[in-house]
Amino acid sequence: MSYEGFANYYDTLMEDMPYPQWIQFAESCWGKQKTPKTIVDLGCGTGNITIPLAKKGLHVFGVDLSTEMLSIAAQKTEDHLSKVKQNGGSITLLEQDMRELELPVCVDCIVSFCDCYNYIINETHVVQSFQKVYDHLHHEGLFIFDMLTAFQFQFYADEQPFIYNEDQLSYIWTCEYDDKQHEIEHDLTIFAKEDRANYLKTNEVHHQRAYPIDWVKSQLKTIGFKNIRCFGDFEFEEPSDTTNRVFFVAEK
Repeated sequence: MSYEGFANYYDTLMEDMPYPQWIQFAESCWGKQKTPKTIVDLGCGTGNITIPLAKKGLHVFGVDLSTEMLSIAAQKTEDHLSKVKQNGGSITLLEQDMRELELPVCVDCIVSFCDCYNYIINETHVVQSFQKVYDHLHHEGLFIFDMLTAFQFQFYADEQPFIYNEDQLSYIWTCEYDDKQHEIEHDLTIFAKEDRANYLKTNEVHHQRAYPIDWVKSQLKTIGFKNIRCFGDFEFEEPSDTTNRVFFVAEK
């Protein structure tokens, strides 16, 4: 999913997303180990995790498939570049598919948050991306990522439609959930105000798939990852049947 039309409205619609919590979660995972110097934000979007990490003095590769998202990330990077450089960090933005990751160097850590992996709806392609991550990590490097669960998808289906109605921007979001395949289709219609009398209508359809925790862990293990752990909803506790977001932490 490249978020072509959605990119222009992404930050407004996602302003309540818990970006600081994702960063804090990653930092907690590093806690007993050495803080990474080099890190990849896989599926970086408009840079809402990439930029704060770089401002902490890390050398960050922001990787995304969407040209539009990366364009916005680049604009935002310019606004924060002096602080990034002052703290010894850097940002390199790369337009790439998660399944075909290619970096100029190996890195200490790769993160992928905000359910990016749910957008890969083919099992083979998920494994392909895991392998690319493994190949680009240093020995003992960490891979930290999250996935939404089937429980969360069922919640979306049960609670739809979702409506956001503000003067400058509105949307109608509906969902269709296939509980046999654990796949969900999000239909998003956005109305963005252009002038006093006119709104621009944009429609996007996004597909996501939920994967069983045991399957994900087994694929990571087969590739060669070790010390594979999973947690639920930003807490360092085992996921339950009512977990919305599962976090995986694996070491090369």
